Amino acid sequence: MKIRFGAGFCEEDAGEYYVYTHSVAGHGVFYVGKGKGYRIGENFRRNSDWKDIATKFGLDKIVRDKLVTNICEEFTILLEAEIIEKYDMLGIPIVNQLIECLNYGYTTSFKDKNPGFNKGINHPCADKRTHHFVHKHGEEFVGTRLAFSEKYGIQSKRLFGKWAMRTYFGWRVIECLDKD
Repeated sequence: MKIRFGAGFCEEDAGEYYVYTHSVAGHGVFYVGKGKGYRIGENFRRNSDWKDIATKFGLDKIVRDKLVTNICEEFTILLEAEIIEKYDMLGIPIVNQLIECLNYGYTTSFKDKNPGFNKGINHPCADKRTHHFVHKHGEEFVGTRLAFSEKYGIQSKRLFGKWAMRTYFGWRVIECLDKD
């Protein structure tokens, strides 16, 4: 499966990111990722399931394939999520645990294996504060990060924290309305 630049993309969608898979010949795809530079070839910063497969078959047996290249990060996040969700729905055992932009993004198989895993507003570390979000086209949203994610299908974590982006899918956070 290859998608070439120009298949429905415009110039502003171009970028340095790509979506890739890792597979083992005869066993199929076991990981879907997004990255730029040499991320596809990195063997560190991988989860324990990925490392188990690499140990079992050997790093030289991992086939690394770029599915989509030269697009912006926002599109790679969406495409990665859609591909992971598709494999998950088909019951293909991939080792991804997170889908970055979909409702706090844990795959169905990860949730099934970890029923006690609690993500969402009931999690003791969840941000329950009210924030003011504004879209570049003028739409506004006031509510919690979880409510924002559920309404728009965008994981709000990209707008907060150490690795926050100024805007994400056209959205930005204006302020936290709850004063400490």
